[in-house]
Amino acid sequence: MLAAGMIAVPTFPPNSSGKLDRLKSIKNDSSAKYILCSKSLAIDLTSLTLNREHIIYIEDLISLKTTLEVSPAPNVIRSGEIAFLQYTSGSTGSPKGVCVSHGNIINNLSLIQNVVQTSVPDDKQTLVSWLPPYHDMGLIFGILFPLFKGVKCHFMAPQSFIKSPYKWLKLISDTKATITGAPNFAFDLCTYGIPSEKLSSLNLSSLQAIFNGAEPVHLKTLDLFLEKFSQKM
Repeated sequence: MLAAGMIAVPTFPPNSSGKLDRLKSIKNDSSAKYILCSKSLAIDLTSLTLNREHIIYIEDLISLKTTLEVSPAPNVIRSGEIAFLQYTSGSTGSPKGVCVSHGNIINNLSLIQNVVQTSVPDDKQTLVSWLPPYHDMGLIFGILFPLFKGVKCHFMAPQSFIKSPYKWLKLISDTKATITGAPNFAFDLCTYGIPSEKLSSLNLSSLQAIFNGAEPVHLKTLDLFLEKFSQKM
């Protein structure tokens, strides 16, 4: 999107008529001209646009085979220019868009970098994330931060984590991840949702930084999580 000179508007995929109304509100407010999505969406998005050519499927882009020409040098990107629009949930009214500039993103990533102090060089670090890519934490920490730092990353679908919290910790164990993070509820799910007999298959000793954010953080949650998994770290 950025290379094409377009401003992205990330939002969660609609899976109900209510969420489709939210998407319509965002589209109308932002004057978005194209919809980039997966074919697996259950909702018919044709109601959002009169031109089906304005709906672009990710699967088509991945399978598209063309001869690429040498692209011209990218335009200079200024700190104050808008990178993307972040919309509110709309739970108390129509979703409202917030302009996020390139400067905002770099500042946020720099703050995360200052917090993530590890003894492992950047090119040896690995990040694991299941966070939704349209969410603040999933987009900035899960996707942009690895690009910013040149860190290897492994992703898993949010639904996979919700169905089996064990898969998150197992992916960390298998990839020897050094960085991960999630909202507070995720640590509760791990504490109460992972049977004790599965702990023997986990090795979390590679972890050097774990984020807890995007919602209120509860000390009891962290204490119980550490009580159950500290011997694996």
